[in-house]
Amino acid sequence: MTTYYEVAISGNPLRRAFTYASSEEIDPGTRVVVDFRNRVTIGYVLDVAHPSEELAAKTKALLEIVDYYPLLTSTHIELAKRTARYFFSPIGKVCDLFFSASPQIVVQTRLVRSSYDEMPGFESAEASVPAEVFFQRVGRKKGRVLLEEWLKEKRVARAIGLKTRTQRTRTDSWIRPVDDLGQALSKLEKTSGKEWAIMQHLLLHAEEPASYVKKTFRVNDATLLSMAKRRLLLIEEMDDSEATYVEERGRVNLTDRQKEVSRSILRDIDRSAPVLEHVIHGVTGSGKTEVYFSVIAEILKRGRAVLFLIPEISLSPQTIARVRTRFPDVEVGIYHSALKPAQRQREWQKAVIGETKIFLGTRSALWVPMPNLGLIIVDEEHDTSYAQEDAQPYYDTKRVVRWLSELGGIPVVYGSATPRIETFYEAQELRQTRLHTLPERPLGISLPHVRLIDMIHAERVNAFFSKELVQSMDEVLSRGKQVFLLANRKGFAPFLICSMCGFVAKCVQCDVSLTYHQATRRLKCHYCGFETSLYTRCP
Repeated sequence: MTTYYEVAISGNPLRRAFTYASSEEIDPGTRVVVDFRNRVTIGYVLDVAHPSEELAAKTKALLEIVDYYPLLTSTHIELAKRTARYFFSPIGKVCDLFFSASPQIVVQTRLVRSSYDEMPGFESAEASVPAEVFFQRVGRKKGRVLLEEWLKEKRVARAIGLKTRTQRTRTDSWIRPVDDLGQALSKLEKTSGKEWAIMQHLLLHAEEPASYVKKTFRVNDATLLSMAKRRLLLIEEMDDSEATYVEERGRVNLTDRQKEVSRSILRDIDRSAPVLEHVIHGVTGSGKTEVYFSVIAEILKRGRAVLFLIPEISLSPQTIARVRTRFPDVEVGIYHSALKPAQRQREWQKAVIGETKIFLGTRSALWVPMPNLGLIIVDEEHDTSYAQEDAQPYYDTKRVVRWLSELGGIPVVYGSATPRIETFYEAQELRQTRLHTLPERPLGISLPHVRLIDMIHAERVNAFFSKELVQSMDEVLSRGKQVFLLANRKGFAPFLICSMCGFVAKCVQCDVSLTYHQATRRLKCHYCGFETSLYTRCP
């Protein structure tokens, strides 16, 4: 019996799915191989289709089934559909997000001919030819026409092979000091040059990758091996998976307010009609992370996994170390764009098979199809890096997390000192979102003192700095400390460009683009001060 399926095409920019036929029963969420516009590619089965008889007669057959069992559940499929529909993104590219770090499926196609008549694209003795070679020989446009005609006439058959391409884990040598570094240093004279410099560096940094030492000190493998033979240092092999982060940190005791917030969240989660969305509004340094850890610990006791999303700027070795130190006996996965391909693939696989219990990552970690997910945490939920705006598919992590929570019944905890306006409003006004506050820092630590200076009436050193600011900077610098100044962007737009011809308004003296100030509707050069009125027509 023939069944028809809606299939989203991988990487396809069109905002729709396509219908394919198969004699086999296929579960939604399964990856398949299809012929799309005479190109063999990967597709995702979304649902069973019910085409009209006329369309069914024209429907192509699925070529191969990739997955023995689907990695995507009905929740993931509905999440992809909502994301594509709401953000006007191609459904195939949204589905690709679930497999962005999975082992790559390479589809290899060969054209096998049934007769040895003269056929363009085939050498006289060739029984088969790779599809790409065929198109190179006859051209893409002509080749599509010929191939379609030959397939109908059964002069050519298409043989399809699937190959999984996995990323290799790279190894690197690490340089470590010997146990008795003092004795090793005594073997060297200060005139030993680079060897002495390497030993002094290890005295301060304990260990370094061999590649870093070779580049920094301009030495080769022979030099390092020679030093190792003389017991001046140790060389150890370590692959990417062994790179870890640790931090010596004692267990933190929660304050009464932190305990109250943690218990409140868990009570709401356990209700017969659970409250799934929680917002922790706490001042900087109020201990929101410790509340996260308290809730995570309870979720882990219940045998569920946790997705911990943090902004790109916050994903530092210190953050990773803090999570691993707090949960030393739990498998913690790390997932972000800075990882090497082999590392990302390994972390993806561990999360998908359920080995990872705490998955710490940036917005892309949201799309890894983790089983048994019991909690999602979105730290610093106001951060702009949670929105993917630079490339399709476009989406906002906050909204996608809410849909995942609704579809899967998964509790979500958002945390921020400055939550989005809509998040704060929803937490105050809507029943399905609960607001928790941490108004003070623990241990009585006070917030930094903030002073607002009215530049209209203040005594100024120049147009930008008040006298009080300059004096404060002098005082801080005299103590050997640093000053950090944040300057707002000048103007409404950094340049004015004509959408028809590409003309950019520039300063007549400096040849730099003029800044547009919306309040005065004027263009200004912030180098020399030149100003002009806003152009109404392109000059």
